[in-house]
Amino acid sequence: MLLTTLAIVRSRQTAAIERDVARQLDVARDVFQEALRMRGRQLTVASELLGGDFAFKQAGATRDAATIASNAASLRERIGSDAVWITDDEGKLYADTSRSLRRGADLAKLRAVREALEGGSAAGVERIGKEVYQFAAVPVSAPDLIGLLAAGFRVGDSFAALISSQTRASVSFGSEEGVFATTLDAPRRAVL
Repeated sequence: MLLTTLAIVRSRQTAAIERDVARQLDVARDVFQEALRMRGRQLTVASELLGGDFAFKQAGATRDAATIASNAASLRERIGSDAVWITDDEGKLYADTSRSLRRGADLAKLRAVREALEGGSAAGVERIGKEVYQFAAVPVSAPDLIGLLAAGFRVGDSFAALISSQTRASVSFGSEEGVFATTLDAPRRAVL
């Protein structure tokens, strides 16, 4: 009789713990999705405003790599993003403030970049170089398409920490390629 009672108590405790974990995961997922939505909107609006800026268009129309790279660095500061990428009208890279890609790299392989080159704004979360970014891309026309402006925020450990601080849950983000952001310490991160 005592063993049956212990098993029932243990089962109830396990069920309560599982419900609590499920609630925490739901909250963390909701906070994560809302944070991505808000950051995505911020990037899209800022990119659209700067992509329509006459001075930016004029600099892009020069096709001068040094001018475009200088403009990209200035835009990154103005937006407050972690990186800015500027491409030509085919998605080939002119400037990369993250310094992870070479000039001429093909960004058109990214879904959101292809969509932006076809017209209109697009956003996505992609690995660009060695980092994962949430980014927005907008076409730049003067009046024909001259290129693309993309700006992004790193989706790294600091973003995981932000989500964790709002949800009290340990957070890890990953893809088929592995974990790219986590709040876990080094020994537990190594297990992932």
